Amino acid sequence: MYPYNKPALSPKTPLEVKQSMNQPNHKDSIKEDKRLEKILVLSEKEALDLMRRYQKMMNIDLLQKSKSLTKTMYLDEMKHLKSLQEALYILGKTSPVPQIELDTTMNFSPKELIEDTLLLEMDNGNFYQNLSSSMPQGELKTIFDDIAWDKQTHATSLCYLFSKYFC
Repeated sequence: MYPYNKPALSPKTPLEVKQSMNQPNHKDSIKEDKRLEKILVLSEKEALDLMRRYQKMMNIDLLQKSKSLTKTMYLDEMKHLKSLQEALYILGKTSPVPQIELDTTMNFSPKELIEDTLLLEMDNGNFYQNLSSSMPQGELKTIFDDIAWDKQTHATSLCYLFSKYFC
């Protein structure tokens, strides 16, 4: 999820970063940033993938005692998808509403599914924290803060599921 191949930025002091974010044209430059738009579209796809993973977890017999937990994470991902669409709207862009279908090609054992999803959620949590810290105060920052918080909660919940069923 995290864009590892992004170009290196010139080093700035924290004061320079803060001053540039407080300039009136900074918000306009965010709206014109094509990279942010691409990141948001990729983030939508990632949220959809996680929705499918949680949907699959809800249907695994072994995890039925924890179905409410996996359903909560599924609903959070649905909320994230809507939040990301709202972020695109704030930028003046739109994206088609994706279709949510169960991915039958995902051939993980329950243990592998939880472990792989945990690693994704941890990576996504870091990504959204970094994205939020690069935003000026406002709606976009709030959206990314909320998603980052949920990602951290999901990682904790997945650790709980893994320890409950596989340790």
